[in-house]
Amino acid sequence: MPKKLGNYILRDLYSMIVIGESSIPLEIAGISSVPYRDERMGHRRSKDAEAEPAKPGKHKQPAILQQLREQIVLGKWQPGERLPSRGEFEVETGVSRVTVQKIFDRLVREGFIEVYGRRETRVAKSPPHLSRYTLAFPSHPSNTDHWNRYWTTLLDVARGIQRPDGSPAVEIFFNVDGHADVREYRDLFSAARHHLMAGMIFVGVTPRLRQAPLLHETRVPKVLISRMSMKIGGSAVSTVTTDAADFYDKAVGHLAAKGCRTIAILIPEADSANSYVRVALKKHDVECPPYWMHPILPDSRQTVSSLVHLLFRNPADRPDGLLLADNHFIDPATAGLMAAGVSVPHDLQVVVHENFPSANESLLPFTRVGFDARETITTCLRIIDQERKSGKPSETCFRVPARFASDLTG
Repeated sequence: MPKKLGNYILRDLYSMIVIGESSIPLEIAGISSVPYRDERMGHRRSKDAEAEPAKPGKHKQPAILQQLREQIVLGKWQPGERLPSRGEFEVETGVSRVTVQKIFDRLVREGFIEVYGRRETRVAKSPPHLSRYTLAFPSHPSNTDHWNRYWTTLLDVARGIQRPDGSPAVEIFFNVDGHADVREYRDLFSAARHHLMAGMIFVGVTPRLRQAPLLHETRVPKVLISRMSMKIGGSAVSTVTTDAADFYDKAVGHLAAKGCRTIAILIPEADSANSYVRVALKKHDVECPPYWMHPILPDSRQTVSSLVHLLFRNPADRPDGLLLADNHFIDPATAGLMAAGVSVPHDLQVVVHENFPSANESLLPFTRVGFDARETITTCLRIIDQERKSGKPSETCFRVPARFASDLTG
């Protein structure tokens, strides 16, 4: 192949893999690696980096930079501990004072070190590998077909968590579904490789993401928020899930305690095949005939209003309790009950599923029971810290219990 043609092919291959100034690991494509850039985490490289002529020690800079990161991560220097001088690093590494200064400047931007005056440099009191976390969603809130209210509540809670210096403790990434051509996926991969977080939390892991290098080739703790436990690369990963069995037990138990003997249940279609509901009904001696239990498809929520109106329009033959097992049902169910002329709680006891603390307002006095997103996020952070300190994954499924709104504060 002519040399000039070969250069064009390499250039085109490079442009396919490197988009803008961000890049994915080029080792995957069999091409030597180039430095990463991550605007969100504070490190970047020059736009003209490829065009600059080689300088003595420049080829050593990425390796030395990564070595210093890893030494801080592994505890060679503890938070707040003073680092050797630039001159000492210059002698030890064999690079110029200018290169050492560039490395230190990069570590400052990344949050690993802090400079005091002209002579003293220390490891940051809260370096990123001890105090920053990431929360990755497979979609974006604007994509309403692939987003839900629980994710919105998790997002709001995560954004409110702060580091000791008042900066956000949880960095949010959207559209992380395993596609390596998505910029946020590349940014998160880069940050993980550079130890710019204590751990990663993933919501709604897609099949593609389960196979992606982000989960297999990075060495930071990982926690999944998922409906079920799963394995990544043959190994179990710590999972935090909401305890559906506890929700149905408490919801049905509350209706039974209020004297309800027959109830109707509107349940998400995904929950209709599990045994949680049947176990709860049997435990509390409550009946729900098949024609009063209705699985609702995600795109059929607007039928809830008509269905509820139909269930309760005849006072002589209607349930004395109603369980709405998805908070998306609250508004249309309210409309159906009002159309049927039902008085809550005089005529009917209603229990609804809710995501706390972002409870939805309703016109009728429903009893709310559900899951506290604050508890979910703090459980994830606790698992990450435990795994980071122990050096090994816990490989455990943690179940967040259901709570009544009356039991929560804040």
